[in-house]
Amino acid sequence: MRGVNEAARAAKVLTAKYPGKVEFHFVGRGHSDQLEAEALKWASENENIYYYWQPPHMMQEIFRHMDIAIIPTKAAEGTSLSCLEAMAAGCAVIASPVGGLTDIVIDGYNGLLVKPTSNNLIEALDYLICNEDERRRLGENAAKVAEAFSLTRWKEKWQKVISEVFR
Repeated sequence: MRGVNEAARAAKVLTAKYPGKVEFHFVGRGHSDQLEAEALKWASENENIYYYWQPPHMMQEIFRHMDIAIIPTKAAEGTSLSCLEAMAAGCAVIASPVGGLTDIVIDGYNGLLVKPTSNNLIEALDYLICNEDERRRLGENAAKVAEAFSLTRWKEKWQKVISEVFR
């Protein structure tokens, strides 16, 4: 449902196409110890592909070292915190046109919306790998859009609602 298999296929193709130029980092937890072990083994067998877990508060730091974030969800998705964190870090985003992702990713402005197939991910990633100016432009716009979802703004808006409702 998360599109990990499609992203993994794209990673294999693009690390082979651009040896030493691109890296893929799969950051998160598997749904089971067995899946996590398989992911670790797979990543260790592929050059420039990494799989690891970091606590949620570290994700902003992880995204700061990336140029592109992919969120290839194949099922429903609410307002994606990982997408907003990637955008706030200035990453160009490639996401699926599902659920809340379409509320924050504006295709061609702050990211690319693509049906989450391996071929579509490869095509979108290849385009951004080869077009640094476009990648930067999308990332800059992503950071601007993410500001609208900042925790500070969210707290201010809720404080206003609470104070008006519970005078």
